[in-house]
Amino acid sequence: MDGNYSLCIVIPYFGRWPVWMPFFLASCRMNPTVDWLFFSDCGQLEDCPRNVRVIETDCGDYCTLIGKRLNIDFRPDHPYKLCDLRPALGYVHANQLADYDFWAFGDLDVVYGQLREYFTTTRLARYDLISTHTRRVSGHLTLVRNTPRMCEAFRLIPDWQRRFCGPHQALDEGAFSRIFIRRKNFEAMACGCVLCAYDQGEAENRALGFVDMENLVLYRDVDELQAKLRILRADSALADRIAATGQALVEREYTFDRIGARIVEALNPPLRPNPPPGPLERLKLALRL
Repeated sequence: MDGNYSLCIVIPYFGRWPVWMPFFLASCRMNPTVDWLFFSDCGQLEDCPRNVRVIETDCGDYCTLIGKRLNIDFRPDHPYKLCDLRPALGYVHANQLADYDFWAFGDLDVVYGQLREYFTTTRLARYDLISTHTRRVSGHLTLVRNTPRMCEAFRLIPDWQRRFCGPHQALDEGAFSRIFIRRKNFEAMACGCVLCAYDQGEAENRALGFVDMENLVLYRDVDELQAKLRILRADSALADRIAATGQALVEREYTFDRIGARIVEALNPPLRPNPPPGPLERLKLALRL
């Protein structure tokens, strides 16, 4: 096994440990060069491997921490909403992850094989993000290089502040994926093709500038797609207008120059000022500790 790059998998989990947790932990134990970090109110784990750590906190306090770190009003109705914030965990927990080369997010309903057999030194040296799916970021396990650029990549999700605070949208596997692999859709539009894409919802479409039957074709099921394709086959002028409008959208908003400018814009806002020191910090300063 190859352990040159350090790795920590971060999982917030609240409620009750699942009944299969002993099997999950057994697979963690078989990967001693990988660490796991839980934030949970489920209590300490029995027969816990040395590479698994649980930081005890309740869901409310944890959500307050996230809100402070991201400067958002984060008060979800259900802990499941935390899945949407997985892309930001490296930034939220920067202090705990400072000594790691990579951090990761993942699920509990898995049993791991030999992770280092897949996440080899060669692969980790080459990529900044590694998903176990080929066409999207995988919620059950995705590795992210622990650099400021990658830890703040979530800021490139369109309208991320509002969407982090809204209803669950599977942002980790949807909008976050499209930061890295959505180019296939835009490349098709740039070539003057009519793009047919699954409808990800109003918020996603508005953020990307997608308008159904104006600059692309959106569908929710096969029947809807077939119906819209029949319309386009019967009206070639409409198909041509959709293709031209989609091409204009990409040339206006999604060229490499424009995407680069957006990255710069995302990094421009000043950092949030540090909170004033508390009593303990003031005492340390007075004692010059």
